[in-house]
Amino acid sequence: MYRIGIKGSVILGQLLARNHLLQFVNLADNGLSQESLFYIVEGLKYNPELISLNLSQNDLGAGSLSYSPFGTLLGIFEPSRDNPEFISCKSLEEIVISSNQLTNKHIEDLAYWIKQSAKNKIKRIDLANNKLSVKGVLVLFQALRANL
Repeated sequence: MYRIGIKGSVILGQLLARNHLLQFVNLADNGLSQESLFYIVEGLKYNPELISLNLSQNDLGAGSLSYSPFGTLLGIFEPSRDNPEFISCKSLEEIVISSNQLTNKHIEDLAYWIKQSAKNKIKRIDLANNKLSVKGVLVLFQALRANL
């Protein structure tokens, strides 16, 4: 496993903001934390053609939920303040967040943000190898179903 760290995440976020043509981003197994995700997502907001985002095998579920990593992630579906017609990552269909120590609380948070992001096209979410029960998966399923 590699560790990008906060400083690396800031730099990566800046680089992602300059490349507007990315469709597939794989950041698996890089030791990303909830805080790291914030900087990376800031860069992804400038990639409207993004289809797949792989964040598997990171540390997104480690520690407390001091702020919402999924609120940050799904914020890429919010309209731009400068141009309300522009939606970042309007093409995102797949999020891979397997092996991240995620719990039902994380998934309930993710479900909440999916419901709030009515402009998303998410079709696939990979949650393999997390700490979930049927309750967490059911809450997520209901949120995805409400977005159909």
